[in-house]
Amino acid sequence: PLMLSLPLSFLNLFLSSALQALHHERRALGILSIGTGAGLSANFILIPLWGAYGAVYAYIFSALVQLGLLAWYFRHLSAQPLSAQPQRLAAEQDE
Repeated sequence: PLMLSLPLSFLNLFLSSALQALHHERRALGILSIGTGAGLSANFILIPLWGAYGAVYAYIFSALVQLGLLAWYFRHLSAQPLSAQPQRLAAEQDE
């Protein structure tokens, strides 16, 4: 079951790095924090029930939460007009 986490981890790393490249570091940190909190909660519930398998399922759950939030935020970003992004970046560079 732990092999299921590899593609999820890859996608999470790729999307969170892309958010940082787009200067959305705060959003990436928030999403990863929520995923970590979900993983901690799932660990407290699943490890007493299933032991090591519970830890694996909690990790997969945490990765799915992170991936879902990252995908949702990228969909939100893609709905914004492209002309708004360069203006914001130009204003940040002037500061």
